Amino acid sequence: MAIISAILAVPLIGLVLAPILRPRKSRWVRLVGVGDVRPGAPLKVAYSFPTTDGWLSKVTRGTVYLATEDGVTFAILSNLCTHAGCGVRWDEESELFQCPCHDGRFDKRGQVVAGPPREPLRAFPHKVEGGVLFVELETNAATAAEYR
Repeated sequence: MAIISAILAVPLIGLVLAPILRPRKSRWVRLVGVGDVRPGAPLKVAYSFPTTDGWLSKVTRGTVYLATEDGVTFAILSNLCTHAGCGVRWDEESELFQCPCHDGRFDKRGQVVAGPPREPLRAFPHKVEGGVLFVELETNAATAAEYR
């Protein structure tokens, strides 16, 4: 009985560990020129890039917010609330990101100010090359949904 249980457990263990052990795939996606980002209010930018999952090819699309205070250092933030995954929007009047689902609020740096979210907005790695901002995004099929 123990041998049969052990034999049946091996595939289940592999199923659980496979996503953890899978190498992380990412790509640098071009966003905008640094001159297009004004200091002060975050800029909402849509992006897209092609992905292939086995035989299926598709275009992954998403939105991020770019923020800078000095035009030199930048923050690239997810537009998804960390509470329930709803899309946040920048409110000029209150100078906060606001989530329409449960009234979560985040400051310019993505830190939680009010509401049920416990985690800040996700910040993405980025770089500037030739005056253009690039963001590093994961391309694994399981993680692509995070970038809506």
